[in-house]
Amino acid sequence: MIRRPPRSTRKESSAASDVYKRQVLMNTFSDHLPSNIKDITKEVLAMSAEDKESCVEDIENELTSILSIYSEEAREIPISELASVKLASHSFNAVIHKILEINVYTREADPYVLVVQENEEKSSERPIRFIPLLRLKVFFPLSYPKVTPPGYTFVSNWLPAKSLKQLRKSLDEMWSPNTPVTFEWIDYIQHSFLDTLDFAKGRRIQFSDSK
Repeated sequence: MIRRPPRSTRKESSAASDVYKRQVLMNTFSDHLPSNIKDITKEVLAMSAEDKESCVEDIENELTSILSIYSEEAREIPISELASVKLASHSFNAVIHKILEINVYTREADPYVLVVQENEEKSSERPIRFIPLLRLKVFFPLSYPKVTPPGYTFVSNWLPAKSLKQLRKSLDEMWSPNTPVTFEWIDYIQHSFLDTLDFAKGRRIQFSDSK
């Protein structure tokens, strides 16, 4: 059973969002693999063919739903792009069934206020209705969702490493066996994650421009 889709999705594209999506989706796929790939590989190799088939069905259903809802922001990455990668002496596609890449951003309906502290006495404010957060790659192994969570990597051009480490901890805590979790991850990043960061409390993003 797939968990519910995110609470809302953005239908209209702004010029800024289009530029961001083109920039990210045109990037060459990197060889970076999830940090838990060794554990995933071990679990996949221990599974029965019947259990793998069940996982494949769940993966296909979840991926189809995500690509339908996020048709502009998401794409499936061909497994062939990692055909040369070996996992425990096994081919990559013997462990990973599908790969999803999605650009996640805040909703335009919930604007933040960007506060730039120019010096000790002067600051400027302006509303922001579109904030590109990060590019998320989800690796769906043949053990998901029955035995292991998906693997994932993410890249952000502006979020600090401390914030990304905090996000990793939150995503890891959301998964439980036999439960598809990708929609929940996307929903959390899009609607809740930024509000948990110290520099974005109260929907006000604080930056200093002082030298």
